[in-house]
Amino acid sequence: MLTVEEASARVRAHAQPSSETEFVALEACSRRILAEDVRSDSDLPAFDRSAMDGFAVRASDTAESPVVLRVIDAIAAGDVGRLAVGEGTAVRIMTGAPIPEGADAVVMVEHTEPVERTQAVEGAGAVGAVPSDRVRILRGVEPRQNIRFRGENVADGEVVARAGQRLRPIDVAILATAGIERVAVRPRPRVSILSTGDELVDPGRTPGPGQIRNSNGPMLAAMVTEAGASVVRRTSAGDRPTEIEGAIRDGLDADVLLLSGGVSMGDHDHVAAALDAVGAETVFHRVAMKPGKPVLFARCGSTLVFGLPGNPVSVFIGFALFVQPALAILSAASRVDAPRGRAVADGEFRGPEKLCAFEPCGLVVREGALRAVPVRYRGSGDPHGASRGDAFVVLPAGVARVAAGDSVEVLSTTAYGAAPYAMAADPNRGVRE
Repeated sequence: MLTVEEASARVRAHAQPSSETEFVALEACSRRILAEDVRSDSDLPAFDRSAMDGFAVRASDTAESPVVLRVIDAIAAGDVGRLAVGEGTAVRIMTGAPIPEGADAVVMVEHTEPVERTQAVEGAGAVGAVPSDRVRILRGVEPRQNIRFRGENVADGEVVARAGQRLRPIDVAILATAGIERVAVRPRPRVSILSTGDELVDPGRTPGPGQIRNSNGPMLAAMVTEAGASVVRRTSAGDRPTEIEGAIRDGLDADVLLLSGGVSMGDHDHVAAALDAVGAETVFHRVAMKPGKPVLFARCGSTLVFGLPGNPVSVFIGFALFVQPALAILSAASRVDAPRGRAVADGEFRGPEKLCAFEPCGLVVREGALRAVPVRYRGSGDPHGASRGDAFVVLPAGVARVAAGDSVEVLSTTAYGAAPYAMAADPNRGVRE
């Protein structure tokens, strides 16, 4: 059997990045792969502006605070100043408003207080306090303090987004500041999904004796969408060679065909033979891993074909290790792999010594360290157990056990829809039965 690393290398050798480009509206580009570098068309900020509400002043006038200054103007965001700040004067200013001529700092409003003057109320003989045109500065400022200067975030012509990056909502804001309305992106890979097995029924049906609901099909569709690809067909087939072969032929018009079930060595596992019948070239079948050992990868023309085992956690791991990187490469993404990192084991993890094992875990930060916490889990047929975790501890072949306190590698699943650090909200999720 191939190792996980050898199998991954073979998948990557067969996946070719797209060189095509399409344009989408700015608000529709999130999770798409950017096709070309984007440069800013201006300095950002475009002008010196206030970082907060307060008073624009000459810093030297506040050196002996508290000090009273005369307020000569007021500027809101989107407005422009009319009067220059001179000795002994200030301009009331709002966050984002341009700094008036003559000012070199802003005193935040919390460090000021109004200076009121008394005035007799006409006809009543009473005396009351009314606002004046003066402000008392309670705390001095240094030159340049509380000002965002022109170009300090981005200079005119600077690259603000690079080809190959997967766009996030925050990147949409950046593209908008660069004046982009339609975004050049790579086409989404087109994916067909085929679930096999006589035992499968649709999720909305009540299973009969010996039947189970098809969970792999909807899960794969969700993972494909999460990976930024497009599901063009999702269907199922029973355990009959001709039926599976026909469904495979129908799915070969996509960039990627995903099959679940029927790839082991049982009497009703017909996927490998059906792929041979349609002329597919099998690149590998079986990888030294658990779960997911029977995983198959083939190529038929330009279509990449992945045969994933039937158990849901095997499907999940196979997708994370092999399918998601292939989809990223087809999309010409600069980042291909699922996130990995190191954590401290917060309990014992076990796996088969001869295989690379993936055991679900919760992630918590405790005593300044990221910790991998065992969760209740009963194997690859237990998606409920796997869903209690945020990642998978990776036990390399030759390592049958890690103890509490050991350093372990973790494969993050947060990129595929799991809620990050869910353990913090539900500490019981980290308890193994």
